[in-house]
Amino acid sequence: MTNNFFYKVTAQADATQPARLDLFGVIGGGWWEEGFDEKSFKDAMSVVKETQPLDIYLNSPGGSVFAGIAILNLLKQHKGAIRIFVMGIAASAATLITSAPNARVIMPTGSMLMVHAPRLSASSMTAKQLKEAGIALEKIEESVKQIYVEKTGMKEADLAEMISHETYMTAAEAVAKGFADEVDTTQKVTNSFEDNVVMLGGMPVQKTFFDNAPEDFLNKLHEDVKQTEKKSILNQNEEVAMTLEEIKAQHPELYKQIRDEGREEGLQAGMTQERNRIKAIEEMALTGHEALVAKAKFETGMTAEQMAVEMIKAEKAKTATMVQNREKDAAELKDVGSATASVDATPSMTDEEKERAELLKGANDRLTKMHKTMEG
Repeated sequence: MTNNFFYKVTAQADATQPARLDLFGVIGGGWWEEGFDEKSFKDAMSVVKETQPLDIYLNSPGGSVFAGIAILNLLKQHKGAIRIFVMGIAASAATLITSAPNARVIMPTGSMLMVHAPRLSASSMTAKQLKEAGIALEKIEESVKQIYVEKTGMKEADLAEMISHETYMTAAEAVAKGFADEVDTTQKVTNSFEDNVVMLGGMPVQKTFFDNAPEDFLNKLHEDVKQTEKKSILNQNEEVAMTLEEIKAQHPELYKQIRDEGREEGLQAGMTQERNRIKAIEEMALTGHEALVAKAKFETGMTAEQMAVEMIKAEKAKTATMVQNREKDAAELKDVGSATASVDATPSMTDEEKERAELLKGANDRLTKMHKTMEG
């Protein structure tokens, strides 16, 4: 029931390198169908080290739901990193394998997923057996929905609607709904179809398998591959514009890296900008305005230019007050009479006034220079 094409494990002696496991065919196998089951899967996993990375290449139209759940549980127990590459289709019970919560599902362009409710062949069953089977199917369906909820994060009601019929998804659609984690545009799955047979990544499937697929679904997959090939040829040396949502859906690791780097760069830029602001304020500071300088640095967040304007206003007001006081003193001295006639009625500037005038001129010069620098 199995052969090397449909089932193969390639173990690595170096446990830090990924082991590779090829799972092609029907889950559970059969007399007329190639495939694999939970027993052969467990045997293959026995040569994989407990924490060794594992790459699984999956191409399966589904099969036994019980075998699928058993393989899922075996994958949950593995402590190494797991990547699952859908090399054609993961349908029906095969989507239980891709739902391992500790696995990253990567879908090359042209691959697909399909989900539906569990089914049972009713041939040769009595009425009692059919009734018992119906009850069992309802319980199995609940288990399947919970597995999908854990993988996708979707609401149970939405999943119930999806599996009430056959829901086919392209790689991008599977990522958008949470069934897969990444679209790999560097790889492509070649699907071909003629007469009654569809070749999915080299695996033959009867075309009747797609009877319930959306109209022209196979052509859509084929067109996706052609578009990818065309872009690869035309845009090898060109940047491809993508929206943020497309990057997030198709390249989540790159999206996280860009986001984290952006936050770090923004933080560093903000810190540098703040240091430069405080340094500029300190360079513009005048003696006697310590309170204004402290407020600008730590409270208002004003720029050095804004603080200089406020400081010059305060200095001018202070100077005007000093002039008024000097004129008042001169008037009082004039009234003294001839006994003080030799006293100058308009005394010259004091040393303090000269110093403040020089400081004011220096602040104005620095402010003018700052304006010219900003304009340049």
